[in-house]
Amino acid sequence: MSKNIGKVFEEEFKGSVNKEHFYYRFKDGTAAYNKDIENKNIRFQAKNICDCQVMARDKLFLLELKNTKGASLPFTNIKANQVEGLSNINHNKIKAYFIVCFRDKEKCYAVEAKLVKYFIDKATSRSIPQAWFKSNGIEIPMIKKRVRYKYDLELLFREVVESDN
Repeated sequence: MSKNIGKVFEEEFKGSVNKEHFYYRFKDGTAAYNKDIENKNIRFQAKNICDCQVMARDKLFLLELKNTKGASLPFTNIKANQVEGLSNINHNKIKAYFIVCFRDKEKCYAVEAKLVKYFIDKATSRSIPQAWFKSNGIEIPMIKKRVRYKYDLELLFREVVESDN
């Protein structure tokens, strides 16, 4: 059975983080809890605001990773709690980004979460086009290594830190 392309992207992304930076992927997925009294399964879903965090160059990056086919990111691929949670972060040492990979186009962009929220709040469509990410984000170079990709994340970390100084 082949691996979900989103999980492949997460693995590639993790492998692209330099060892000098701290990377942590938040646990997610559904868990079941058995309650003996009523003998029922109660299911709940973790509600993390993002997939991972990276401590790089004196900044904490909270990152939600999205992988999509085609030329836009459908709103159905973005959870409301992610947009709200990430866009409400207001701290000069913490940066919240959506990292969106347009795999078919071999393009990847980092866009501040508050800009994604602004687009969604004002949108007349049901998706965010690749062109919007290109004009509002930082393009992250993708280096193809046979089948898998490596991402030049230093470009993102350097650009964000330099823009804050």
